[in-house]
Amino acid sequence: MPATRSKIAQGEESRKKLLEAAAQIMGQGGYSSASVDAIARQANVGKSALYWHFGSKNGLLLACLADQSSRWVADFQAHVSKGASPTERLDTLINRARRLIVEHPDHRRMIFSLLLERGHEDPEIRGMVAKLFEERRDALVDGFLASTGLPKKRLVPLCEMLIHMGDGMLLRYLSDPDEARLDSSLHEMRAYVMLRIESIMLSLHKGSTP
Repeated sequence: MPATRSKIAQGEESRKKLLEAAAQIMGQGGYSSASVDAIARQANVGKSALYWHFGSKNGLLLACLADQSSRWVADFQAHVSKGASPTERLDTLINRARRLIVEHPDHRRMIFSLLLERGHEDPEIRGMVAKLFEERRDALVDGFLASTGLPKKRLVPLCEMLIHMGDGMLLRYLSDPDEARLDSSLHEMRAYVMLRIESIMLSLHKGSTP
């Protein structure tokens, strides 16, 4: 029994190392750089372990995307949920977005690379990226829903626009890492969100007026 537990633990550790290696390699060099040999070498495990856990390179990369997305959602929920008011949550969200863009851009860069290099010919990748987008959007919606009480259907387009803005800022920052310009863009995004929330609240109030 102890030997079995040990093998299970070793297998879990190998799987974790492969996910981390794939994220690091693809985040830095894109899909084309993430060969099976490179990932196994980076993870310091045999290629057989990769096929055992994920079936193929694509299986590993899709699992890597799902793992990274789960971490993003967990990080968002752990930090943004601490704010009681919409303003507090928005400020925390913007601070987290800035940190991810400046310090940890690999996750989004990995998604961009997969989609651009493989998405046109791989519907599974397109489907996974669409699913990850929805998970991010839903996490944002839930955060604003808890603090504003606004109808979910009114928050969905706002949160989708937030993701579009954030991805655009990341691409601009990756091409030219100017933090002053990034801060200016984040400030404009904050103003836009506050204006939209106020506009939704006003329209709902007018609609409820006899």
